[in-house]
Amino acid sequence: MRAVQLTAFGNPVDGLEYVDIPEPDAPDPNQVLIGVEFSPINPNDLMVAQGIYAYRPPLPTVIGNEGVGRVLAVGPGVESVKVGDRVLAPLSSFTWRERMVISAGGLSTLPPDADPQQLAMLAINPPTAALLLSEYVDLKPGEWVVQNAANLFLRGLASLYSSDIFEEQSNWAQLSDHLVLYHQYSIRVGGRR
Repeated sequence: MRAVQLTAFGNPVDGLEYVDIPEPDAPDPNQVLIGVEFSPINPNDLMVAQGIYAYRPPLPTVIGNEGVGRVLAVGPGVESVKVGDRVLAPLSSFTWRERMVISAGGLSTLPPDADPQQLAMLAINPPTAALLLSEYVDLKPGEWVVQNAANLFLRGLASLYSSDIFEEQSNWAQLSDHLVLYHQYSIRVGGRR
């Protein structure tokens, strides 16, 4: 089975290798075997590879914080999903591999006709964008949301809150002087007068 494995901390180009690893065992009770369809590369994945993330796994290891896959087998006692269902892999379950066994606890079926590439990013960016727009600012209709390509999911959520969405190429001079910079991301939210 093929996987991307971290063999040394530092430059991800040097420390990540495309390797063969053993097939996972059959799922135990309350576990499922999934075939990973897509797993995005997040900044935190690269931080793990560089050795600067809060968690430093023992090496060598497969990494990857999120992904989506199809259930290939279910262990005894699994009732929430069945073979063929598409599911979201739990966060930090090291998804850069073809197949993996995960806990069935908390799994639910994802829409079968949804784009798996979009579903693969469901665990990190959408909750972040939703929290930015619902907990950190009080957007009113007609206020602006400014984004760059760092979080395109923000566009969809912002449309629920605001009619004006400006991207990085926009004329920054048009923006209010009340801009909020969220952490290290270039996501800015502000209102016009």
